Amino acid sequence: SDYPQPASPLAAFTLVVLDNPLLARAEVVKQGRVVGSTSASQHAPSVRLLFPKGGENLSTSPLTIQWQAADGDNNPLTCLLQYSRDNGVTWQALVADWPQSSYTVNLAELGATTQGLIRVIASDGFHAVADTSDGPFTAPNQPPSVMIATPLERDQFSGVQSIFLAGSAVDQEDGQLADANLTWTSSRDGL
Repeated sequence: SDYPQPASPLAAFTLVVLDNPLLARAEVVKQGRVVGSTSASQHAPSVRLLFPKGGENLSTSPLTIQWQAADGDNNPLTCLLQYSRDNGVTWQALVADWPQSSYTVNLAELGATTQGLIRVIASDGFHAVADTSDGPFTAPNQPPSVMIATPLERDQFSGVQSIFLAGSAVDQEDGQLADANLTWTSSRDGL
């Protein structure tokens, strides 16, 4: 045993393979020996997106996205939830490996759109199926997220002391905002 031993005997990995209806079993092989396997169940899961379906003008935050997912073999299902602001040209993941049939998100995390779509992909660990909004929905423009790094909320200062101000702002539509777009105000001295 001249080689260092791994900290844990467990390793996680993801391998994406092309869909093949003839694929019925996956095996993990180490040194010619099968150390793990999974077989396809008889039935693929089903999924149906319930909200938002399309045509909605979303204005209430937080937004609860809802769907129904089922598996004829009673296998546990996990879902990948995705969002598109550009009618499906690009997608961003909202949550992965989600075991429930609803997910709540703040509208500020989505950003403004007139061509929003939601896609839910349900998987039994072997088979995966997807459903997408039937048409685009609208989400309003949201204010940027602002973070003050220093001073911290409970910091105290006394006498003649330098106080360093640091902060940032991120907008879902415009990305990181330049420092020139940020202003500082004080309840005592104003701008």
